[in-house]
Amino acid sequence: MIYDLATTCRRINEIDLRESSLLVLPQAFCIPGFWVVTCALARERQYPTENIIFSDDRQRSYASAIGLSACLDEADNYRFDRVNMGINYSPLVCLSDEHATDSASSCVSKWIKSSADANCNGQALSGLLHVVGELHDNVWSHGKSTGYSMAQKWPQGEIRYLEFALADRGLGFKREMERVGKTPSSHAEAIEWCIQEGNSTKHGDNESEWAQRAPEDIIGPTPYGPQTQVTFNQGNHHQGLGLHQLKELVKKYSGQLQICSGDCIYTLDELGQESYLGGIPYWQGTAISCRLSEYALNAYHDNTVEPAVALLIDRLKNAKEGG
Repeated sequence: MIYDLATTCRRINEIDLRESSLLVLPQAFCIPGFWVVTCALARERQYPTENIIFSDDRQRSYASAIGLSACLDEADNYRFDRVNMGINYSPLVCLSDEHATDSASSCVSKWIKSSADANCNGQALSGLLHVVGELHDNVWSHGKSTGYSMAQKWPQGEIRYLEFALADRGLGFKREMERVGKTPSSHAEAIEWCIQEGNSTKHGDNESEWAQRAPEDIIGPTPYGPQTQVTFNQGNHHQGLGLHQLKELVKKYSGQLQICSGDCIYTLDELGQESYLGGIPYWQGTAISCRLSEYALNAYHDNTVEPAVALLIDRLKNAKEGG
């Protein structure tokens, strides 16, 4: 069984919602959506790695390789060279401040570039790199909580996927909208609003786009005068439109998108079908997972062939060769 973001959020009781000092992980194939959610939960509950019960030595070793202990403010317990880092995965990174967020975006972007082959579709690649930066910045600037991100390349049958995921235990979409004066009736409605073109809680913030910015460590009064609005938050570089752009990119290249906030999971599948699953165990904050196949990023999927059709052709070709 594959534990991705949606599975993890639906079955979070199996991981931890009990009054326990132990975090028991499932025996399953766990991909980035699982690890970012688990890391965010473990950090919030202040679990040391010794209180995390892994299903087997392989799972424990992989958690060590991707840097779980470092994200829980412990010493890095991986004793080997990370020869597959930047090739098969980009490790768990803590999005604690602007510098760490920029570093995480750079780390994941380098991994995406290295994972793409020489014939990669440049338009798809540049679009993916752009939304990765958007989402990293939006997590730390809007979530009001430390977040985590990770990326991994993994096979399922004859298809190899590139997956990027991030999660935090912050406000979540509904509370973030309420913070700026909007009143969604449910978490599903909040997710639906946030993935629409042009919608961003950044636009509803009280801070003027013309506000002067002062260094966060400034001592004494600012030089701008009492009549000038001043902010000590350095903000992010992006426009808060990452979710809509991500949805459109995933749809265009026949990928999969999962978004969890509150008691709802939004899913966009390979066929472009959207669904909202409510009534899940409550996730305080936001979790996002984006998955694209290597096929969709290859240049031979030109404008005359839709990615979904090309993916089907590849599946049939591989099935024939295998038979």
